[in-house]
Amino acid sequence: MKITYFVFLVLALVFKIFHWPGANILFLISPLFLFIDTIRCLIKEKGEKSVTLFASIGMFFSSIFIFLRFLHWPGWYFFFFIALLINIVFLFEFYRRKTAFSTKYLFAIVLFLFVVFNFSIKSSTFRLFYLIEDPFNPTEHVPHFEIQKVAYAFYKEGDFKRAKALIERNINYLTELVNQSNVSDAEHQIDVENLTISQGDLKAIESRNWNELHPLIPEDRNL
Repeated sequence: MKITYFVFLVLALVFKIFHWPGANILFLISPLFLFIDTIRCLIKEKGEKSVTLFASIGMFFSSIFIFLRFLHWPGWYFFFFIALLINIVFLFEFYRRKTAFSTKYLFAIVLFLFVVFNFSIKSSTFRLFYLIEDPFNPTEHVPHFEIQKVAYAFYKEGDFKRAKALIERNINYLTELVNQSNVSDAEHQIDVENLTISQGDLKAIESRNWNELHPLIPEDRNL
């Protein structure tokens, strides 16, 4: 189950980086494999059961943190500290019992290091790290709904200049989309709505009143 979880996690990261649909579903269902592994450990594991059990529980709570963090749902702070506490107990038991090292413990340690990394970085850095494109480079095509999320992260951190620059890029891009004539009425309506939202975002930045993110409709195409 641990290997299956890591496969799903890697797939989710790849899907997210390339903006492919399905990443959120992969993040959401992947903890189920570690939950099943924890139940299996409770029922069948013999010998160094406490070490293996704490490792499994720690991995499960680490996976909960990961899917909450990547889906930007509330609660990831709480689950980080739960995972931290359980992993400390796991390491304590591991050294106290002088347990033989194995791949299942390696998985637990690597996963928690990944958790610590994603917890320690700022929201803007987190979003930029998992983008293969540079949203500040005008020659690189970045989905406008991703640019908006990065801009909001910068705004919440007090970097209003970068937030404004990114939203202005969105407005310029969406204005060009709106002015295209060879699109369907449905696509044009989406572009108009996205432009209206982006213009509202810019006003909110300038008035320092961007308190809520109104996500852009994820319809994206190259000019």
